[in-house]
Amino acid sequence: MKNPPPTPNEVTQKIILNCVRWGLPNFNASILEDVPKDEINWNGIIPLAREHGLLPLLCKATQSEKIPEDIRDMFKKEYLNFQISTLIGNNVLLEILKALNEKKNPTIPLKGPFLAENIYSLKEIRGYTDLDLLVKENDLPTIENLLAKLNYKPLAETPKFKWEEPYPEKVFEKKAGGPPVELQWNIIGKTSYLKSSNFDVSEIWNESSGGKLLGQEILQMKPEHLLIYLSLHFAITHRFERLIWLRDIAEVINFYEKSLDWDYLSKCIIKWQAKSFVYFPLLLAKNLLKANIPDEALKKIRPNYFLARIFEKKLLTMKTWPKKYSLTTLFFLVSRDKLAYRLKTILALPWQAIRWRIFGKTR
Repeated sequence: MKNPPPTPNEVTQKIILNCVRWGLPNFNASILEDVPKDEINWNGIIPLAREHGLLPLLCKATQSEKIPEDIRDMFKKEYLNFQISTLIGNNVLLEILKALNEKKNPTIPLKGPFLAENIYSLKEIRGYTDLDLLVKENDLPTIENLLAKLNYKPLAETPKFKWEEPYPEKVFEKKAGGPPVELQWNIIGKTSYLKSSNFDVSEIWNESSGGKLLGQEILQMKPEHLLIYLSLHFAITHRFERLIWLRDIAEVINFYEKSLDWDYLSKCIIKWQAKSFVYFPLLLAKNLLKANIPDEALKKIRPNYFLARIFEKKLLTMKTWPKKYSLTTLFFLVSRDKLAYRLKTILALPWQAIRWRIFGKTR
């Protein structure tokens, strides 16, 4: 008995998955391979690619494909806009890095421009909408004054529920435009996760090394710490929401493949009580993007409690990518290495459901 033909939504999901894989080792095929051409819905693919941060990648991956001329023209315009946005962002970052270096304030650039310029094999496929910098908390007043001199002002905080604690981050923006600048002084932006873990940001600073970004001196994380940070960002901050952040993880593994110390990485994850947070992003990177992660390394950090097993099964069998506010990610929400924190989180689920009900409608 023949399998039924794929639905338009399944075709869209397949193309998006092919897109996030495109250009990686072990994936040399066209993103339209094995896709019924008459089922391709570009009007559905383009918004989804944008949602996942994959639009620059989609534009690049379809350059040699036979696609409708109006779609090709649209991609050319989108890619030009992306290049202009990147140029503006890089100029802003260059200005800030120069000022920081003059004042001898150490910073560790995170995600977007650092990954595009220093890690990605094709830097032109990694876009970004903000500039994230890891700073030392004691340096905040000095750096805030520096940003003020560059005409940056603190962005008004998003209203939070009164019982919520402030996040370890501050966001600044310039009236003249350009990407906002986000200062972070810990590797997780959510206080509740910091409390249920044992992260040592001082170890990250102590193990960082010198590097360059846009010709400026910077500090950069030890590769193992960078991999942990990106996994935390993908899983905790955004609950598996965008595929470009999974691509980030795969790119880091590919770039540092010969030098990654998986034993050290496992020890850090266990010591920092972060198995529940880091295991799932690495599992997805291995399963979906064929990232070269040793089975033994995954085994060491695999959380073994019941809820984690349910979440793992859901992740590996899902047919569509989970939304940030969904039943699938609800299982991840209660994932903590320590039983006491899992129970505490479970008890807080009614409040969380109310929050998701409110915020989910706005998405």
